[in-house]
Amino acid sequence: MPTQKPRTTIYLEPELFEALQERAKEEKRTVSNLSNLLIEQAMKAWLAENKPPSASK
Repeated sequence: MPTQKPRTTIYLEPELFEALQERAKEEKRTVSNLSNLLIEQAMKAWLAENKPPSASK
């Protein structure tokens, strides 16, 4: 089923890719799904630390 989600391509060191494959297999996920999850978690943490202060009125 096609998706409307944006796509990207990344290039990984072979050792990192192998570790990602191993973890995905252990968690019964695809490498793509695990990559998405890890990026989401990292970006949530980053955004929480780097969110601009809200404008107070």
